[in-house]
Amino acid sequence: MPKIEKRWVAAGLAAKDTHTESMAEGEEWYSLTVVYKNIRFLRKALQDMMRFGKPRIPGKVTTRPNGQVVAQVVPYDWKEAVALPGMHAEVWMDPSVSLRNGGIPQASFYQNQDQKGRVCLVLGAGNFGGLIPGDFMYKLFVEGQVVAVKMNPVNAYLGPIIEDGFKALVNAGFLQILFGDAPEGAYLSRHPDVDTIH
Repeated sequence: MPKIEKRWVAAGLAAKDTHTESMAEGEEWYSLTVVYKNIRFLRKALQDMMRFGKPRIPGKVTTRPNGQVVAQVVPYDWKEAVALPGMHAEVWMDPSVSLRNGGIPQASFYQNQDQKGRVCLVLGAGNFGGLIPGDFMYKLFVEGQVVAVKMNPVNAYLGPIIEDGFKALVNAGFLQILFGDAPEGAYLSRHPDVDTIH
């Protein structure tokens, strides 16, 4: 079986009726970089939690004169610093966040072991395929919900590729890829076993 990446790009080009060495091919490869970047960040966050109890913030954490906590998140590492010279991004926390009592609250799902299991329906948007894995990985690894992804008919061609690429999650029962049109989406959205919709 060809590598997942090559299948993804070939399927995207076929669906968009375009060819290699085009802007469309670049967009497909970019979609994959978004997916792999999400995987890399989630992996690092999980490793940090095992070592330090919570994810490490890559940059400085400061407090504004009004007490609001600010965390620098870009550049994430030296690779981003080289790729995005001069770029910086900060997260300005809700005013209720304080650096006292353990610092910025993070990874709350992993701190509270008494949470009830939940099922999330992710409605896979049709505009950019790279967002679909990002959406379901967030629900799985950040919020701790099992996920049913209902592919949009526009990008349903990616469903089998995503299923193969995330086979370990599918086989373990954490992820399911579903297909259909508006009636199936409406049925799933009203299903009593679905707790949340993304």
